[in-house]
Amino acid sequence: MADSDNATKQAEEIEALQAIYGDELRVTDSGAFEIRLELPDLPATNASTSWLTFEFSLPESYPSSSEAPRFTIRAPWLSRADDERLREALLQQHREAQGDGVLFTWLEW
Repeated sequence: MADSDNATKQAEEIEALQAIYGDELRVTDSGAFEIRLELPDLPATNASTSWLTFEFSLPESYPSSSEAPRFTIRAPWLSRADDERLREALLQQHREAQGDGVLFTWLEW
């Protein structure tokens, strides 16, 4: 797939995320995308810890290549072991997508 096809698919995927998440999806100073998700069903000790921040950037070859989006997950309740399991699960979803976009799937999972 040509880089222009990847760029078009990336733009379409970001546009869809903006339509769904609105102002919650923002561009960081580094040019990455960041979204903070409130997680009301999370059994937290207080409401201020019931969130997750997901930051990602897209390589030029995404989504056609096997290179996954680069991402960081931050949450006050997420242990290192849980972070590693979550990271591996997301990367497995990317491998299974075989060239399709995965960002919405990741955010809803």
